[in-house]
Amino acid sequence: MSLSITTITRRVNGTNFKIIDVPISGCPTLTAPAFGTMNGTQGWLEGANVSFTCNPNTQMIGSAVRTCQPDRSWTGSQPVCGQ
Repeated sequence: MSLSITTITRRVNGTNFKIIDVPISGCPTLTAPAFGTMNGTQGWLEGANVSFTCNPNTQMIGSAVRTCQPDRSWTGSQPVCGQ
């Protein structure tokens, strides 16, 4: 995921002020496992946590919580919910 701030130029009292376009990068988009759910911070920037749960009568293989790291990778492994 990549977000950016739009470049805006404002003139105040004869002086131009510019907000420079600054890219903000986050971790790749995660998906909920089949037979489960995903909850967490939207935007998935550094430090964001995403948690996963499996439906009743299924078992999780993988990580129940994943955290977005400074290198734009997620901790742990994508969970799978199975019987």
